[in-house]
Amino acid sequence: RPLILTVVFLLVLQHCLSDRIISVGHNSQGQLGIGNRVSHFEYSLLSSSGDFGSSWTLTSMCAGRAYGAFVLSTGRVLVTGNNGFGQLGLGTFSDALSPSYIPQTGVFVASANIKIASAICGYYHLILVDTNGAVYASGRNSEGQLGLGNLEGRNRFAQIKNGFSSNKIKGGCAGDAFTLAYDEEGTLFSWGYGRWGQLANGTISSSSSPINASSVPAGEKISQLSCGADFVIALMKSGKVYSWGHNAGGQLGNGALVDSYVPVDISASGSLASYTPASVTAGYAFAAVLTTSGNVISWGLNDEGQLGAGNRIATATPTLVSTTVTFSELKAGFSHIIGCNSATKKAQGWGRNLIGQTGDLDTNLAYSPRSAYPDWQCQTLALGDDFSYAFTKGNDGYGLVGTFGSDVDESGGSRLERTSSSSSSVMIMCLLMALIVAVLSL
Repeated sequence: RPLILTVVFLLVLQHCLSDRIISVGHNSQGQLGIGNRVSHFEYSLLSSSGDFGSSWTLTSMCAGRAYGAFVLSTGRVLVTGNNGFGQLGLGTFSDALSPSYIPQTGVFVASANIKIASAICGYYHLILVDTNGAVYASGRNSEGQLGLGNLEGRNRFAQIKNGFSSNKIKGGCAGDAFTLAYDEEGTLFSWGYGRWGQLANGTISSSSSPINASSVPAGEKISQLSCGADFVIALMKSGKVYSWGHNAGGQLGNGALVDSYVPVDISASGSLASYTPASVTAGYAFAAVLTTSGNVISWGLNDEGQLGAGNRIATATPTLVSTTVTFSELKAGFSHIIGCNSATKKAQGWGRNLIGQTGDLDTNLAYSPRSAYPDWQCQTLALGDDFSYAFTKGNDGYGLVGTFGSDVDESGGSRLERTSSSSSSVMIMCLLMALIVAVLSL
């Protein structure tokens, strides 16, 4: 009996210590991944449903318009939520109410042994990059945002074979109907809708195949990118910050409201001149920089308080967010931001919050950073339109990924429903079970 109980104890302990993905908010298109369309104000476990299996580790994640993608260490990808344009790559146009593996068929047939390294969520299209730097696309393609040389939408992934030559893609970003990607050297490629100059080729032309973003200044190489609806913010390996594309809300941060078809150096604009940038992030029509000292500098549209300035006044000049808090991670959604507090590791958000997407159980607009609930210790974030994912380490030390908020339900109204589950209750139950088994095995 002691041997059997010891095995049970180890299994219980493994379950308690395993990574978890949790979700909260509206669920009209299954973006919470809990197997139904019932909305939740507090969170539920995604990892208790879908195809997660008994052992997995999250590598990266992204969020689009009411859908999410989760890349696991196995190289497989789980998707959930809105699939109206086939962006989940499941071979259908039906929403996925539970996390589902992208099937090992077509280009991902098991014998090909393709392992995905990262996912890039556009509004209604999804881009995957494998460990060899190859790129795959599925979803809406009305402007050529899939990069396949045509305007035909897809519900299964196809490899983008033209435009990259032998370049191995490392990362990128995607907006409403365009995509950007950069290789290991930092060379930038772009495709899709170009009406606002977001393809960085000096024109307003669109392209259904990847092209070289020729207007990037000579010698500048991409370190990190973030796409808004129709504009781009980029951190270069030189440490400079550039922006380009649509600028009606001042989202380019160059002090003007005029679109730019070429990258503009904003490193000396406003508060950016006094700080060293660590990362950049873009929302619908606003942007923010996280500095190496953990400060936040923001600019652009501010109708929902998304700049964290304590008001709703837009600005076209990068402005330091006045707060005593510093952050180790920062991501923007459609009209909100969440950061990981450097000192406490707790999530803090601000901006649009009518449906709880900043995670603090309050549906009022947040004009400045305030703590999310529960007191999760976050590490990595991915924000969608009106919902958010957070990979966290809670007070119990368990790995979690949560979502805050989402879209309205089918009736068009706000439907909030509390659940009884929480990270603390899960932790307590797991530890009690392990303790009982341990005592019985004595």
